[in-house]
Amino acid sequence: MESMDSNPVEKRSKNECIDLISDLPDPILGHILSNLPIKNAVATSILSTRWRNIFPFGVRPIDLELDDTALLHPEENESNSSSFVDFVDKLLNKTLSDVPCVRIMNINCEKEYGDAKIISWVCAAIRLKVGDLLLRSFVLDSKVLFHSLDGCMTLRKLELGKNFDLFIPGDFTLPNLERLMLDHLVFHEYDSVQDLLDGCPELEYLMIYGCDCEELDTLSIDCPYLEDLFIEACSDESACEISIDAPSLKGFFYRGYVAGDYRVWNLNSLEVAYMDVGPNPEQLEDADDYDKDEGEDYWYFDGCVAKLVNACSSTTHLYLSNISIAALQRTSLPLPTFQNLIQLGLGCMGINGWRLMARLLQSAPNLETLEIVESFNEYEGGFAVFESSQPSLPVCLELHVNKIEFHKFNADDDEIKLVEYFLENGNVLERINFHSFPYDAISILKRFVMFPRRSKTCQILLMEELITEDGWTGFEEHQTMMKEFYDNEAKILELKAEIASLKQEKIAMEQKMHASTSTEACMSQPSNQFSSSNVNTQKLRKSSEGFVSFSQLSKVWKDRQLNGLANRWW
Repeated sequence: MESMDSNPVEKRSKNECIDLISDLPDPILGHILSNLPIKNAVATSILSTRWRNIFPFGVRPIDLELDDTALLHPEENESNSSSFVDFVDKLLNKTLSDVPCVRIMNINCEKEYGDAKIISWVCAAIRLKVGDLLLRSFVLDSKVLFHSLDGCMTLRKLELGKNFDLFIPGDFTLPNLERLMLDHLVFHEYDSVQDLLDGCPELEYLMIYGCDCEELDTLSIDCPYLEDLFIEACSDESACEISIDAPSLKGFFYRGYVAGDYRVWNLNSLEVAYMDVGPNPEQLEDADDYDKDEGEDYWYFDGCVAKLVNACSSTTHLYLSNISIAALQRTSLPLPTFQNLIQLGLGCMGINGWRLMARLLQSAPNLETLEIVESFNEYEGGFAVFESSQPSLPVCLELHVNKIEFHKFNADDDEIKLVEYFLENGNVLERINFHSFPYDAISILKRFVMFPRRSKTCQILLMEELITEDGWTGFEEHQTMMKEFYDNEAKILELKAEIASLKQEKIAMEQKMHASTSTEACMSQPSNQFSSSNVNTQKLRKSSEGFVSFSQLSKVWKDRQLNGLANRWW
């Protein structure tokens, strides 16, 4: 020992390895551990006995993620199953035995551990007064699972998955459950889903994703306080009908193939309807082979899409995907009047989209915002089809439409004619926003400037990915991005000069208009002149009124970030 102590190298090594982290206060150590996966947090106790007294977490709330795919040593396959089971058993029954409550418990099991073991973990979660329980594990007898959950007072959110059959025992109840997600379950019994919903009187959010409805005649959703409903990718939906009675429903999101029929009541509270539904390829192929001379309307499933959309006629915000647009245009059923609709989003626009857009504008007298989310398919003569489908100028263009959004603008002749149409007929139009623009932006901007505008305050804006929306200001901040967009500095300088010229023309026009406006009129009516300040105010106003970005919503859905949508996105 003396020889070691006398060695300066050894002393320096000792000094460099002093455990300073363990000297931190317990709350700080607890906070560090709370940000680690459970397995890693437990492993710290091996390094130092000091950390054993810190786990479980020194801070609240406690969130547990128990995932057998997140092992410390995944290469040790032979002992993985037993070590995971032993770890979870010890964690729930010993380590956390004195914990008053657990906020979230996420149990994800790729392997099968048997019903008894899974149920014991669920019972431990209930004993720990869990608030949110996410269980993704195969269960042979779901009745036993729901018996263990029956009557739990603390459970607010329940997510179930992993391809097991849904069977609900009699008189089952979760009195305080607010959010329920069913992921890839199998619905065998006619009333299994409704029995589950009947036991959740406070349910506000329901998501049914990828579930097997093949053996059902009817998928019934009768829920008086339900506010948000997601239905997506349920297998063989055409084999059953869907019945919905939800008088408190505010958000209805449906993506998948059309069901055999729809019976929908009481959607008078609806605020957002997102429809991405249509016939499957087999149904379309059968329809193409059908001999229409037989007198029967074979486009039955298109009619089912129309029936579902018609049931959403009271909504204030509506999105229709390309397959829904095509189905609505093919069917002979008339569109309802969307009396409350203030925002309309449309997906990919082919020939059916041009026709249906004309019909929808006629059917939405109070529309304020038109959002074309996807691009226009290459189809020459689309605008002529749109124009010929308009019996008269839509009332909404005369009185209410103040904003139009193009998310993928290609500047084809038909698209440019559509912009010209909106400028010539939009009586109260305030802005047309372009979120993407083709390479030859300058020449197209010149054409837009020359178009006559019925609304003298209407602005044509390139959005944040091109130029800031506050009247062409802040150009230098976007110079780098514009360089990448146009691929050379010369184009940037040329565009900057053109924008400066357009800005001067705009200022001169505003001054001329302002001079011709009486002071009395200005005092009696708020100004509609475009400025940075009223843009910000307008954005806040739109946000508070419930403006929905259908483009962002589509992206969020595609990214499977559905949980965020339930946090009152409108």
